[in-house]
Amino acid sequence: MSIIEQTAQSAIRLLKATKAKYIIVMPDGTTFSEGDLQLAVVKPRLRKAGPLPIGTYAQMCRPYDNMAVGDVVEFDIPPGGTGKSLHSGITAHFIHLWGKGAMKSCFNKKTNKVEVLRIS
Repeated sequence: MSIIEQTAQSAIRLLKATKAKYIIVMPDGTTFSEGDLQLAVVKPRLRKAGPLPIGTYAQMCRPYDNMAVGDVVEFDIPPGGTGKSLHSGITAHFIHLWGKGAMKSCFNKKTNKVEVLRIS
């Protein structure tokens, strides 16, 4: 008997002694259960399909990864994108790259562009 099987059998003895309800699924698929419990089916998470391919905003930002402090860059909304998603994606990219507090960004409603200012 392997160490995994020994540990599982020990756990089952303890759970039975406490009159607990349980379901144990072993790595090989063997199931041990006590009580009227049902094993829940785990549905795979599906990524919601967006209007733009994944990484579009990151590709837009990459040429500006080495911006100097004090530089300002404006980003146009790509076809199929929205101002909110552009602002969110660009901000996430630069915060991940430079750190929190290293830039300021805003959506300029007059020009319909996202503006980024590097501050540190």
